[in-house]
Amino acid sequence: MELRHLRYFVAIGEEQHYGRAARRLRVAQPALSRQIQDLEKELGFKLFERLARGVKLNAAGKLFLEDARRVLQELSEAAVRAGFQPISLGPRILRTETAPLAALAALQVLWAAKTLHPARFPDLDLRKETKAFYTKFFDHTLTDAEYDSIMRAAAP
Repeated sequence: MELRHLRYFVAIGEEQHYGRAARRLRVAQPALSRQIQDLEKELGFKLFERLARGVKLNAAGKLFLEDARRVLQELSEAAVRAGFQPISLGPRILRTETAPLAALAALQVLWAAKTLHPARFPDLDLRKETKAFYTKFFDHTLTDAEYDSIMRAAAP
């Protein structure tokens, strides 16, 4: 399970509609639908009742929504406790939605983990993860020079 699965699920659970959730998350609706199908397959149970117009959380979905919100919130709080500092790129600012904040917090945790324990995370490609984050949440593809500048700024 990936954080995006939780973010996507929470958005759909709150919006009760794939189209509105897709607009809120700035992702294509078919991709959002596929991610939820993958999540449900991984969990082994359905989270939503599909309706003619939108979706409705089923009993399992209601419980999972509470837990997913808590996990994303706790991840954000953990990053703050660990010294999280929001990073901006020029005039771009972090959107104030919970999903991007949780994603940035997760990225900050990955940076710290890779820095403190590089041998434990040999396959973690921070450059790839950071670039993917900026592409998704800032609609900007980082150059190598911008990435290097961000990493220098994030260094303790």
